[in-house]
Amino acid sequence: MVCLTGSCSVYVHSGQNEQVYRLNNPDEALLLYPTDWREMFDFSADCLLMCLSDTLYDPNDYIYEPYSLETPEQ
Repeated sequence: MVCLTGSCSVYVHSGQNEQVYRLNNPDEALLLYPTDWREMFDFSADCLLMCLSDTLYDPNDYIYEPYSLETPEQ
């Protein structure tokens, strides 16, 4: 992901760790893994976010629900 103009925030949850990144510089990119849950928010009015992928969209590979923040019971 590259924010070409303006700014936005990206929440990323790997299933184990979570973090929020602020994208506001077109010279920087955020590289995500296919297993990362992500949610973009807090867009500035002039935001243009470019998202690139090395594969075509496949709905079977899409994560539709965020990871649970609760630990599973043993």
